[in-house]
Amino acid sequence: MTPKQKYDERKRLRLENQLRLEQRKSADLDHEDEMQRQFTRLLTSFERIADVMELWADKQVDA
Repeated sequence: MTPKQKYDERKRLRLENQLRLEQRKSADLDHEDEMQRQFTRLLTSFERIADVMELWADKQVDA
């Protein structure tokens, strides 16, 4: 390989690595967003269950 070809090959590999890194970062952020949404849904479910239990307890006192 000529020095120019070696330089071009290293440059190409460096660019590919940067692209892969950016894709991984993007995928990680997407995964974090999804985990945050799931966690929020879970907490909302717990709050709804607590509301129902409180309503049920209030009705037991009234009865």
